[in-house]
Amino acid sequence: MIKQLCYHSRIKPEAGGRVLSVFRDILKTSQRNNQAQGLSGYLLFDRTYFAQVLEGPAAKVDDTFARIKADARHSSVTIIGTRDRSGRQFGGWTMGGAALEVLQDREVLLSHGLDVEGWQHKLDCRGLIDVALDFAHKRASNG
Repeated sequence: MIKQLCYHSRIKPEAGGRVLSVFRDILKTSQRNNQAQGLSGYLLFDRTYFAQVLEGPAAKVDDTFARIKADARHSSVTIIGTRDRSGRQFGGWTMGGAALEVLQDREVLLSHGLDVEGWQHKLDCRGLIDVALDFAHKRASNG
């Protein structure tokens, strides 16, 4: 069994004009750390909010989430759900990610009945996983 944990958080306002740099740094660090910990997942970012699915052995997921909560780049860290599964849904990514920037990204959100503003607050864990999987498949098909 693996644990999936879904959360959203707000980027600290101090990031200013460096928000995409912060996102890329978090993504790169997550990829490195997750590979060593046997974790996988997907991170979405809209220049204000992060929304992430993290999956793997329960103890490793919990330890990693504790580090995320303590990370000075995040504020208002909120778990939106957890669940146990027999297999991974993001096994192809130590940590995939998408910064929502282009019109096609907004179309993915709209296809799930979500507005561009406040989308992360309207999702439960299953909804976030579905949105993240759509972004992951879109990124994979666009090379």
